This record gives sequence, C-alpha cells and structure tokens, in this order.
Amino acid sequence: MIKNMSLTGPLIQENKKSDVKNIIIMLHGYGSNGEDLIQIAHAWKEYFPNTCFSAPNAPFKFYKFSGGFMWFEVYPNGIVIDDAPEELKKKVMKDFSLSCDLIKKHINHLCKEFSLSLKKVFLLGFSQGSMMSIEVGTSLDESVGGILSLSGRIYSKKFSKFYKNKIPILIVHGEDDKIIPVNHYYETCEVLEKNQYAVEKHLIKNMGHTIDINVMQISKSFIKRHL
Repeated sequence: MIKNMSLTGPLIQENKKSDVKNIIIMLHGYGSNGEDLIQIAHAWKEYFPNTCFSAPNAPFKFYKFSGGFMWFEVYPNGIVIDDAPEELKKKVMKDFSLSCDLIKKHINHLCKEFSLSLKKVFLLGFSQGSMMSIEVGTSLDESVGGILSLSGRIYSKKFSKFYKNKIPILIVHGEDDKIIPVNHYYETCEVLEKNQYAVEKHLIKNMGHTIDINVMQISKSFIKRHL
C-alpha cells in the first residue's frame, strides 16, 4: 500500500542540507525516467544555488523497454484510453490517483528533510509528468511556489469540480506537437483561466514534443520571478 511505497530517482543537492532554500521537482513523461529530466538540473544548478533538484521515477514500470516508467497507462490492454471500456478507465484513474498520492508524499518528505514550506517547491512536469504536476500542485494543503507544464495538459475531467490552490502556472507547448496535439494547450489554458489562475502561456512555433533551449529559458525565467 502507499504507506510503504515511496518514489525514488536521481537527486542533485550540492550544498549542505541547512543551505538548501528551494526545491525543484521534475516529473518525467510516459515511458521515460528521472535520469532524463535530471539533466535540466545540470544546466540550471549555477543559476539556482542552494536548490535541491529531484527527478523521481514514476511508480509503474513501462512494459516496452527496461528503464522506463509511467505515472499511469495511456493504452490499457493496447487500447487508447478514451476508447477503453469503463472498467479499464477506472483502473487507470486508480493508478493516476495513486501516483498523485506518491508525488505528494515525495514533496512532503523533501520539505521535511530540508525544513522548507511548500511555497519553496516548484513542480516541473513534461508531457504525462505535466498532467501530474498540475493535478498535484493545485491540490496540496498549501500553495507551492509555481507549476511548470511543458508539452502537457490537464488530465482529470473533474479538475474544475474541486477547490484548487490559485498559484502561478506556466504553460508551454509546441505548435507542431504530434504527441499531445495543440488543442490540449488551448483547452488547458481555458480551464485554468476560467478557474482564475495566473497563467503564463507560450505557444512555440516550429516546435514539437520536446524541451528545447527556448523552453529552458522560459522555464528558468518563470522560476526566478516566483522564487
């Protein structure tokens, strides 16, 4: 059960524990792993001193190749989730909820470890990880410093039905994204703005499903403004 489960993955902390002032948690995409996103920390650590970077692996192993993980299944039994029978959809949502709970547990563990409030935490998610970052970041007991959704979307259809913390959210998407089409960018921005979030949005021309130098700069600037 979740009580005995915890997320593991790469972590970069170059200062002693008492010097850590901020936490950036990076949530990877479907079939990827924490080693993928922790590369951002290597590029950013000089710009964000006294910061702990954590890139946990999702709890479910990806079946197509070793070393990959997922927060929930997108193709249960080989069926696109939107076309799956109700029983499979319920199983996927159960896994989605479990992943949310484990991410919350991971956040709380790091806050306790470094004696920091949630306000000092930033959640950066790419693709499926962005779905997790939006869902988790807006539903914690207190507000985090900010959420960065890169090439992603809101996943839960019940998002607007529950009270959410109104925190700064960055939405970045490529116009040529074929994995999560651009219509989800517009849907996500619309839902967040209707729910009165402070949304910073960037639709990048000639970019697909990736994190390029431009996205890195936009993301870095967003975090610096809200530290």
